[in-house]
Amino acid sequence: MKGNNYQLTFTKNTYINVLILSLCFAIHSSVFSQHTEHGCDSGVIKERLLQEDTNYAEKQAFFEKKYRQNVKAIANSESRSSSAVYTIPVVVHIVHNGAALGTTANPTDATIEGIIAETTDRFRHTQAGAPNFSNPYFGIDTEIEFCLASADLNGNFTSGIVRYYDPVYSVGAYQDLSQPLSALAWDQNQFCNLFIVTDLTNGIAGVHLGSPDITVFDSNSFWSGLIAHELGHYFNLDHTFKNGCTNGNCLTDGDGVCDTPPKATAGFAGGMCNSPNNSCSSDVDDTSTNNPYRSTALGGMGDQLDMLSNYMDYTGSCWDAFTLGQVTRMRTDIDVNRPALKGNTMACSNSVSSSIDAGIFYSYFERNDICDPDFMPMVTINNYGSTTLTSMNIEVLLNGIIVATEPWIGSIPSGESRAYAMTNPITMTTPGMYTVGIRTSFPNGLLDEDTSNDQKDTNIEYFGGSSCQFINECQALNTSTNQGPGNMTVIQAVGTFPTANVQNVQICVTQEGDNSFSGETMDIIDESNNIVGRTNYGTDCGGPSAEVCFTPSLADYYVWAADGEITISFNPISGSINPIWCNFNPNQVCASIIVSEISVPSCVDAILLDNIIATGMYEVSDSILCEGSITPAETVVLRSNNALDFLPGFEVQLGAELDGDTRNSGCTN
Repeated sequence: MKGNNYQLTFTKNTYINVLILSLCFAIHSSVFSQHTEHGCDSGVIKERLLQEDTNYAEKQAFFEKKYRQNVKAIANSESRSSSAVYTIPVVVHIVHNGAALGTTANPTDATIEGIIAETTDRFRHTQAGAPNFSNPYFGIDTEIEFCLASADLNGNFTSGIVRYYDPVYSVGAYQDLSQPLSALAWDQNQFCNLFIVTDLTNGIAGVHLGSPDITVFDSNSFWSGLIAHELGHYFNLDHTFKNGCTNGNCLTDGDGVCDTPPKATAGFAGGMCNSPNNSCSSDVDDTSTNNPYRSTALGGMGDQLDMLSNYMDYTGSCWDAFTLGQVTRMRTDIDVNRPALKGNTMACSNSVSSSIDAGIFYSYFERNDICDPDFMPMVTINNYGSTTLTSMNIEVLLNGIIVATEPWIGSIPSGESRAYAMTNPITMTTPGMYTVGIRTSFPNGLLDEDTSNDQKDTNIEYFGGSSCQFINECQALNTSTNQGPGNMTVIQAVGTFPTANVQNVQICVTQEGDNSFSGETMDIIDESNNIVGRTNYGTDCGGPSAEVCFTPSLADYYVWAADGEITISFNPISGSINPIWCNFNPNQVCASIIVSEISVPSCVDAILLDNIIATGMYEVSDSILCEGSITPAETVVLRSNNALDFLPGFEVQLGAELDGDTRNSGCTN
């Protein structure tokens, strides 16, 4: 949306409410001593996906088929065959609001390395105090382990830990963070992306998002137990208590894993590791050989106690193990849905190729809004070389021209990154789109051995004016939209629209709901009944489509805004749009109107002769309000396209001089 103060370009086809596979409430902590009860929303969301997203449903059906085949193959072999260890490259993204290195919100590399190593131990069932279970299906080595990536997207050496100073997106609800964090994620097919944010404000500790395929953690809850739980969801595991005690077919009922006993309710994260002891007596209901807990008369183990220490329950303080069936399901997910992830061996075996190599990994620009000409650059500096970085220059370029250079002094060990806030703002002089480049030079006073990663370019728009007005409005789709052209949806944007001193106007619109192909789009019609564009298509129930923007003339804008309302109409180009397709997400169109204004000086602002107002600076409707007084020895020249209004009490004192010019009247002085 225009006016936000982040400068990345985000596609708007990834809406968190559609593709959440897990939403896990607070479990804590790095000290393992206190865990709060939490809950997940995966079941409802997954069922909706299966109903509404054909691609997802087909992909999941294929996965379930392959999983059942693998279960059968293991059962026929009567034992688990030896398999290769899957090494998964992980990138940990730390998004903070200026917290000092080593704090909870901005943990050190050593802390992160230890937590990822502990996560591997949990997946290999080698964690400290890992118990032995009498149940032969429980406490299984998954043969899945995790490495912090040692090569970035371009093959550069990295620690696999990236830090971002971003006060806007370090705090917030997961729905609001999904798109900006998705823009930071490395290739989701080849890397497992874990994000630490300062505060997830909707009370959750961690959440795996199906689209984007990333996992986000509250900084207070980033610990190996919760990571194991969330990565279980990432690898297609459901909660062990899913669907309660129903167990007619253990491959389709419950969590779809036959060796996790049916469980009536979720456990408690804060304790109760032996209660409820056995919440279901339906373990024996499935009499097939798929079910290891069929009755002993049929050769099974019979009814079992609940697995309260299973990672996919809510018993955070008890978490200790996965089952053989869960291992089969996770490894099948990797084989079927994530083959590039296990095949990305370079990501975990890269070595340093340069001694002196500094670079900019990320840039963020702090500013008030799109009408503010000043911005403060914030950057993430990365040490891609083997030598600790202690100094360098940081340069700022506007459209390829260096406009600022600042010296940086500090300490960044090999492979690590640091966020840095520059000390002086950068000013854009005229409205337009700028390419802002942030570049390192002379690391440790020497020539950089690899200049390919030195510079980060980002586009930033300056809309002009001295202030901006933002008016946003959405409208649910006309229930007759599926009857095709003529069944329009109308947005009536109501607000305090400036009617004088306007410099620029821009209107941007989006569509969301049933719009996954080009025939499910709508013509955009302005208030003068002109077709000014067509909405973009995106993903069904996947959030807003990419924006389409148009710029009306100021003359049209003044006419439209005169009644305090601007109307934008959307005409479906076909009968393909189902106006109620998305049950839990909006079926709507939205408009964002931005209006920039120019400040009109009053006489009291004393515009002196050497700073004459330029001809044509203001629109026809502008006027200058003259109040106060012009004191002796002042010579003031005022030029207006419309009028000079001398308010009661205004005076020109003896010895002062006032020249006035109103262009429309032809009257001067």
